[in-house]
Amino acid sequence: MENTCSRERGRRIHDRSQGASVKLELRFRGLMRSHRAVKEGDLHQINSMRKAGLQVPTIFRAFANQSGEIETVGFEIKNIYNAIEK
Repeated sequence: MENTCSRERGRRIHDRSQGASVKLELRFRGLMRSHRAVKEGDLHQINSMRKAGLQVPTIFRAFANQSGEIETVGFEIKNIYNAIEK
C-alpha cells in the first residue's frame, strides 16, 4: 500500500475497507483530522470572543456559520480548547 504524490491535484490514498484507491484533492486536505488546527488569526478572534463573554461552543457555531457548515471550519471544538490551554 503505497501513497504516491501528485504536485498539482492531490495524492492517492488507499482505502483499506474497500480495497480501492481514492483521490484526495488538495482543497479537501484541510478537512482531514490530522490537518485541523486553529490558525493564529482565528485564535485572536476566539480570544476576543471569549473576552466578550461567549463560550467555546457558541464561538465554534459562529465559525461554522461563517464558513458555511461545520465540516469546513478547519478545526474542531477540542482544537479550540487545546489552543486556549497553550
